[in-house]
Amino acid sequence: MDKKAPDLFVSSPNKDKLQALYESFISNVREIAPKVDAILLLKAMRLERMFPGDLPHVHLEIDFTDDVDINIPKYQISEKFTVATSVHRWEKTKLVVSGKMSVDNILEIAEHEKVIKIVGYANASHY
Repeated sequence: MDKKAPDLFVSSPNKDKLQALYESFISNVREIAPKVDAILLLKAMRLERMFPGDLPHVHLEIDFTDDVDINIPKYQISEKFTVATSVHRWEKTKLVVSGKMSVDNILEIAEHEKVIKIVGYANASHY
């Protein structure tokens, strides 16, 4: 008699429900902030909740339209949010931004009419 061991890792029926909730939630985040990577916003928001009173450290790449004078938003972002900004090495319509920044700050930058897309990451590291 061959006895088969019970499979302990059977797919849970809740996985499909959870995945549907996730897809719906990410879709809603993209609807609210279409120019910003949804996962970036979620990570930054999670860090804000985990460490109240301290901002997450972000590294952003902000794409602008071709007709923008990149030095204007570079200066404005640097001065307003007290973060390091530089023009991307190869893409001259992209800013690289690094420093402590809130979700509200990221969303404010995304509202600029010349911003096309914001991607990056957020973490709790502070240098």
